[in-house]
Formats: sequence, structure tokens, C-alpha cells
Amino acid sequence: MQQMFRQQPDSAGRNLVDVEKANYARHQPVLERIVRQYGFPGVRQVGKTSSHNFWLMVQHADAHPEFQPLPGGVWE
Repeated sequence: MQQMFRQQPDSAGRNLVDVEKANYARHQPVLERIVRQYGFPGVRQVGKTSSHNFWLMVQHADAHPEFQPLPGGVWE
């Protein structure tokens, strides 16, 4: 998807990719702090939607691939 946006003739698509990367970079320390302090926010703690959204943010932390693999059982 990012390649598709980068190939757009206008700068809107390229800007969207840059904004997305900046957002994930800004949220990375917060995600790490939450996991350190509370563990992964599972379904029992925060509900299915919030747990899934947190997982998506972790999976998009491309600048920190070491943070992406989460331990098994995080969905409980």
C-alpha cells in the first residue's frame, strides 16, 4: 500500500505515508511503556476491540521490529 501511495504523481499519497510513519513513531514509546507496566492489554482487560487495536499498533511499529513479536496468549 505504501508503495502505491509513493508512486502517486501528487504529494498527497507520499505525505500520507510520512504522516503514518510519524504517528507510529510517536506512539511507540507509549506502547512499550504500557507493555512494560501492565503487560499486553488482553481481551479480558480492555475488550476485544481495544486489544485488537493495540495489537495493530504494535504490528505497524516498523521502526522497532524487535517489539513486534508478542508472546503467546496475549489475546486472553
